[in-house]
Amino acid sequence: MNHGPRREGGAPRFADLLFALGCALRLRCPQCGRGSLFKGRRSFAMHDRCLVCGLKWDRGNGYYIGALALNLVLTETLATAAWLPLALDRSIPLNTVYFVGLGASVGLPILGFKPTRALWIAIDRLLNPVA
Repeated sequence: MNHGPRREGGAPRFADLLFALGCALRLRCPQCGRGSLFKGRRSFAMHDRCLVCGLKWDRGNGYYIGALALNLVLTETLATAAWLPLALDRSIPLNTVYFVGLGASVGLPILGFKPTRALWIAIDRLLNPVA
């Protein structure tokens, strides 16, 4: 899909939003939609730039703090939704509740690292396009 970057001066369209979300779900560049953000399927290391269009991901010191916050809020909300019903049900052994709560609280942020970082970059590029 050759979408091309939205430039400054125009409001994002619905098609731009769908393109950005699609790129985030596929872990692809939000500008060209083709370049991979991460160096490998199992790697957490990111490329500095898009290998296809050359877009630089990081916009400065502290850029990924928003992605970290997004990851924390989303994953811990899901973790709480997973273990809270178990904690309230007194028929379930406490060790099981601890295991599920700890596993969800540690595992979900690790699983959410790549998607939330891709979503952060896509939202940022949608709202603050390339000049």
